[in-house]
Amino acid sequence: MQKISRNAILIICAIVVVTIALSLAVCGQCQAPALVKSTQNTTSSSPDTDSMRSPFPAPGDVTTQPNEIRTAPAIQPNPQATQTPQAIQPTPLATQTPKPFFRNSKELSWDNGTYAFNNSPWADVPGAEIGVVFSSPSYPARIAGVRIYVGEIGAPATAFNVSIRSLTPEGVPSIKITDEALVLRASMFGGWVNLDLSQHEIIVKGDFCVSMEWLSASGRQNRGMKAQFMGTDGAKPTHTWWKNGSEDSGWHNAGERTEVTGVGNAMVRVRVEY
Repeated sequence: MQKISRNAILIICAIVVVTIALSLAVCGQCQAPALVKSTQNTTSSSPDTDSMRSPFPAPGDVTTQPNEIRTAPAIQPNPQATQTPQAIQPTPLATQTPKPFFRNSKELSWDNGTYAFNNSPWADVPGAEIGVVFSSPSYPARIAGVRIYVGEIGAPATAFNVSIRSLTPEGVPSIKITDEALVLRASMFGGWVNLDLSQHEIIVKGDFCVSMEWLSASGRQNRGMKAQFMGTDGAKPTHTWWKNGSEDSGWHNAGERTEVTGVGNAMVRVRVEY
């Protein structure tokens, strides 16, 4: 009985060993394709090793010898950087003469304010003038305004020009300070005519003359009645000057000549700032 049992156990053990061996064989055949497939998937999904390679050499890739010294390439100079910079010339500031500052204002005149006579050059050509020489209390001075009295006879509403002139060393009216046309006209009854020059910046640095310039011929034969007249005060003229015609006709002191009618101080006034 014991013999049979021992034999039976041996047989059973042999069967178990065979069964385990067969099971392992079968399992090996089933897992081998999966392992190959997994290897293939891993290989196909792995990134390109060249694209991920570091630009710096690995420690094992260094090919220099232990005593070899690697030198950096020579740096070529930039020709533009070696150019000598040009010196910057400073821009000169605009030199402008500062405008003078005027604190005072005064009206200058030589007439007594009474209209007594009429004065005319009796000229047959335009360009005749009758004016007054003035002296500002100080210089430089700015001419801010002019007043001229137009007589009541003749043609008072005739247009005329206001002329402003410098003087020669002898005190005679000379060159025009401004060529700007300063045209005025009185009413048909004459009287004071005002000219505002505050915006014209007419600066004088010495004595000057302000005159009425006839733009129309007054007429000698008509005794000046074809144009306007200059009003005078009837007193002996001291600073009144006149010229009969063009620029080269010459200036005359009214106190020394009697060719002009209505002897007296011409009623011309000027307001100066100084």
